[in-house]
Amino acid sequence: MPLDTNNTIYVCTDGENGEVKILLPRGCKMEVQELKLDERDPNSARGNDKHEYHLLKEEMDEHTFEI
Repeated sequence: MPLDTNNTIYVCTDGENGEVKILLPRGCKMEVQELKLDERDPNSARGNDKHEYHLLKEEMDEHTFEI
């Protein structure tokens, strides 16, 4: 399979260990933010990621973005 490294964003998942990698097009200036959805420690600096994900998903659904 030839990869389009200029125009396509690839999301690579590993079902065995749950790892996800994102491959962005060359020269892409978009910022990538990680949302760690399995964070269970409410005192953690990252403790709100699960809630932020749901708010982001609602916003994207409302404005017809694809997830």
